[in-house]
Amino acid sequence: MKKNIKDTIIITLLALGIILPALASNVEIESAKQTYDAANNSTKFTGNVKVKMDDITIKSPTADIKMNSEGKLDVATFKPNAYAIKDNGVNQHELKANTMSLSLLAKKMKAIGNTTSIFSEKRKPMVTVHADSQEFDIKTNLMKAIGNVKIDYKDVKASSNEAHVTVDSKGNVKKVKLIGNGVIIQEPNEIKADNFLYNPVSNDIVATGNTYTKAKLEDGEVVDIYANYQQMDRLSNTFMASGKVKIIYQDYVAVGPKATFFPDKKTKKPNEIVFYGRTKIKEGDKEVEADKIVITMNPKNFTAEGNVKTSFANVKGLDSSLED
Repeated sequence: MKKNIKDTIIITLLALGIILPALASNVEIESAKQTYDAANNSTKFTGNVKVKMDDITIKSPTADIKMNSEGKLDVATFKPNAYAIKDNGVNQHELKANTMSLSLLAKKMKAIGNTTSIFSEKRKPMVTVHADSQEFDIKTNLMKAIGNVKIDYKDVKASSNEAHVTVDSKGNVKKVKLIGNGVIIQEPNEIKADNFLYNPVSNDIVATGNTYTKAKLEDGEVVDIYANYQQMDRLSNTFMASGKVKIIYQDYVAVGPKATFFPDKKTKKPNEIVFYGRTKIKEGDKEVEADKIVITMNPKNFTAEGNVKTSFANVKGLDSSLED
């Protein structure tokens, strides 16, 4: 019976002057019922609707498909609780939403309302994206999530106003970009910035614009890092910061143009911060300025090299000392 329904739909579309091969993709539609609206040049499908185009399958209770002025399939709208999957046999991209539309000619998909995307590699979920709306360009493999974006990737949780996820032709996630009020949490560290770029292949996180990192050390102490730009190499556990860098650790407050947070060679845990360029560090009433300053967490100390200047605040003068 299902085969007859599908055949009937394809025959009907051909009768309306729609040449499926001309779309460069074959489109198959299955449903329990279909109604053609000649006035609006559209067809309504109801009951277990399933649409197949290339390696994409979309399912929903109902679907409305409109034709363009040339009589070709144009836009298909699926609702409610639409579900789509792009499956190349190895990797999958699933998309769920209240409403979903598919531009059959432009090969673009848009989902609105409680949207969720799941990118899987070899049937194993890798990246999950929640947002108010999502758009997927089938030709360029670019997904855009807009509004209240939340992303889960392995041990990383992220949020932002907007996100772009790029996958390659095989369906592997190659790049994740966060735009606006970005936050990335990878315990025990938290990073905030205007924008982020994450590369799953190299495992690098790049943060730009009003960046702030809260790095928690093994002993529970916190290192606060402020800068215009930050980069975290997760493989080597190294932080790099540049542009108006300010780092606070206990009673140390250091300011300079560039700094790198290195791990201990034995423990592989962050333990040493090296400032490059003219840098100042304050410890209580003492301020030291130098071309290079190295801060060590364990044991806690710092060293200064190159044109070193030291000053002390609130020091009593010689006359005051004599009066005492």
